Amino acid sequence: QPPLRTVMTPESAAASTVVPVPGSGEPLAVPESVRLLIVDDDETYLTLCTRYLRKDAAQRYEIVTAADAESALTACAATLFDCLLIDYGLRGGTGTELIGTLRSRLGSALPPFVLISADESAGAATQAVRSHAADFLSKREVSASSLGRSIRNAVENRVDVRPTLS
Repeated sequence: QPPLRTVMTPESAAASTVVPVPGSGEPLAVPESVRLLIVDDDETYLTLCTRYLRKDAAQRYEIVTAADAESALTACAATLFDCLLIDYGLRGGTGTELIGTLRSRLGSALPPFVLISADESAGAATQAVRSHAADFLSKREVSASSLGRSIRNAVENRVDVRPTLS
């Protein structure tokens, strides 16, 4: 199975994908359909998160999944995502290392991101805070409602940092 695939709900296929961009420094409205990249090397967990989000009655999602950092970088080069959901413990590195690479490539265009982890130590949560994650979720605690709420909050609280044209 390829490391990158697109999953869309029937509702999201018909949804507008235009993101309103108000003046600089203002919170952005949550788009009708949130473009989300989920990065996790555990196929079962990717499927679980996708199922949870498909059931979210409050928000529609266009979901792209990546099984590794390289696939995630390729996806981010090709698509402007509204939010990223990244596993802290990826094979060959960490989610925060991936964020560092994305930050150097995308700069202020880096979308908000939520880190998830099976690691229940304080280390993963501390790294999430240091990397400026919008949220940190323990995989053990993830539910359909907590996942949807965390992603919606990340998108809602994102601030447009692009300069306005005068």
